[in-house]
Amino acid sequence: METTIEKKPTTQKGEVTPNTSIYSEDNLFIGETNETNEPKREFEPWYKVKIQGLVRSYKVHDDGSLQLKFEHKINKSIGGIDFIDLEDKSIRLRKDAGIYSDKEAKSFLGKSVEIIDVSESPVYVKKSDGTYDFGKIERYLYQANNVKVIDKTIESGFELYKIVEFRVKEVIPSIKYDMRKKAQVVDKDKSILIYEVENDTLVSLHKIIANGVTFQKAQTLKGKEIVVLDLAQVGKNYVCSKLKIK
Repeated sequence: METTIEKKPTTQKGEVTPNTSIYSEDNLFIGETNETNEPKREFEPWYKVKIQGLVRSYKVHDDGSLQLKFEHKINKSIGGIDFIDLEDKSIRLRKDAGIYSDKEAKSFLGKSVEIIDVSESPVYVKKSDGTYDFGKIERYLYQANNVKVIDKTIESGFELYKIVEFRVKEVIPSIKYDMRKKAQVVDKDKSILIYEVENDTLVSLHKIIANGVTFQKAQTLKGKEIVVLDLAQVGKNYVCSKLKIK
């Protein structure tokens, strides 16, 4: 059986047919690019990181960098059972000039130290097909170029502080759902601080929940520059409980 293909009339240069549309995908040419199919995600930290911890062990690497390890004690409660979980934490330290000696590294062993201006880099979860799930973070890598011994007892063995500075643009009350009243009510123990973040020529609004700060108290922060000392992410929300006026 012979199939006949109807030929469409051609259009001379300069002519426009009534049905021509820039939105049409008729006569579409499909090509390929030589770019890699592996997705990449750049992480741009918008907060500062400080670490305090009790040094449990160390290692001076071949490149002269120093790795300090901590033991993080985490209080947990599941099914009415309270327990303390343990996790390894570490940071890689590099000097701006020179290398760490074993003697210098050993001087930190068993002591509480503080490290500021820490660079935090996420390690994303790798999927079975070799690509990365940028919505899930497996762990963080920490690097810095400074360390000092501090006179402080660190009960948990390791503390990480995410610090952010901003000017409070507006303050609004935090809302929660009251199961008994079956209605939304104001959460008297929380407030929401709104601030602006500039990125080139764009300005975006961000919100952070301040735990333990009443709406009346939070209103005194409006228009002031503040420093949040314990920024944390809970679900899709950012929260804090320690803040001060700059």
